[in-house]
Amino acid sequence: MREDYGVLIGGGSLWVIGAPVVGMVTLTEDGSALHVDNLAAHPAVQGMGIGRQLLDYAEEAARKRGISRLELYTNEVMTENFSLYGHFGYREIGRMTEDGYRRVLMEKDL
Repeated sequence: MREDYGVLIGGGSLWVIGAPVVGMVTLTEDGSALHVDNLAAHPAVQGMGIGRQLLDYAEEAARKRGISRLELYTNEVMTENFSLYGHFGYREIGRMTEDGYRRVLMEKDL
């Protein structure tokens, strides 16, 4: 959450849903994968499919770029994310510590 979102917007890496904004996703190309750097939905709309719409957008963006794999990290303590992302077809491929946070790396082949 320390990102300069002005730079991300200017660089075409940030996409949002709603006016006012209720969800956002940042995407970066990372070699052979499109990386979902950040995905968030406003608490008032969580459980209403906003996150799913943003993940669908990420898949569409990857396919348009000729990329056949999505990657994302989630924090190890956010255990509810494991089953959520698993439901959307992601699988755990590793764990690491980054900037003091324990991360779980997940990927999805398209």
